[in-house]
Amino acid sequence: MTVLANTPVTSVLLWVGVLIAVILVGSLGVFALRRSVLGDASPGVDDAGLMERMRRMVERGEMTQDEYDAARRTIVEKARAGGDAAGPGDGAKPEGSGPRTRRGAGPGGA
Repeated sequence: MTVLANTPVTSVLLWVGVLIAVILVGSLGVFALRRSVLGDASPGVDDAGLMERMRRMVERGEMTQDEYDAARRTIVEKARAGGDAAGPGDGAKPEGSGPRTRRGAGPGGA
């Protein structure tokens, strides 16, 4: 505390200003770097990746063909409407989205 008491107020204010400027410039740098690394993905690109993941789920038996078709219709409608249609991520469930069972698994089957 004795260091601050012997330092002129203008010098302290100058260094506080420099510290604030360094923090702001660093924050802007991190923001720009993050934006360049993550990019601005368009919704169409995300939907294409989602469709591929859902196709794989159907192949593995984690999703039925009816569920896939319903989700695909929802994504297509959303794309046609410019993103205004209800999608799977906003609480709307595609038709046939009841409990999922693996294909070929009968009662008591694994």
